[in-house]
Amino acid sequence: NNAKLYGVSDKVEFIQGDVLDTNLLKNIKASVAVLDPDWSVDKNTPKIHSNSLANTTPNAIELFNKVKENITSNLVIRVSKNVSFNDLKELGVCHVYNIIYDGRIRFKYALYLDNIKEYKEIDTDLGDLSYL
Repeated sequence: NNAKLYGVSDKVEFIQGDVLDTNLLKNIKASVAVLDPDWSVDKNTPKIHSNSLANTTPNAIELFNKVKENITSNLVIRVSKNVSFNDLKELGVCHVYNIIYDGRIRFKYALYLDNIKEYKEIDTDLGDLSYL
């Protein structure tokens, strides 16, 4: 419904299946993959977010490695604000964007792209989004 709502349904393909299934991943073609695993530590307390890439659903480290091996080496991953820059660096050379809104980091995007050659952590303040 959202793809139709935003006029991109002709540019998006939805694939249903196990995201960790190597046979499924081998059939996907993409130049960049965006990963957004669930950060909840416990389904009963969804606002408590993991500080570990291994404690996401699915395991973000396993997901990252399988997608990198089977689809593309250009990856973007959205993670909890609790995941450290050092943990993200363990996956490879990256730029990490701390997404700040209302004076607080809300989440992070880590970019692992072929053209990134140095580690960098960047604060990105979204400012006042009240106009949205």
